[in-house]
Amino acid sequence: MKAITEMINQILMEWDPIGVGPELAIDEYQGYIPIILRSCFDKKKLLDCLQNIVIHEMGLEYDLNNEKHNNDIQLICDKIIQVYSVQSDIPSV
Repeated sequence: MKAITEMINQILMEWDPIGVGPELAIDEYQGYIPIILRSCFDKKKLLDCLQNIVIHEMGLEYDLNNEKHNNDIQLICDKIIQVYSVQSDIPSV
């Protein structure tokens, strides 16, 4: 489980939606990982989870109708599902 947590943290650090930079991003997003892990088994739930985190937890502007916003969050979702499925030996959704 530690490997999955570290890999998801790396994905969130690289995404860095708040824009805190690499030094602060190491710790900035770790608190969201337990919530994300509960949604990893279902792509729709994970997308909803990530959108909720961005909008309600981080307080960022996120437009569900904005193609770039949707593409960015879809890419992060796919990366997290890939890590989770490979590390857990669970087929990708």
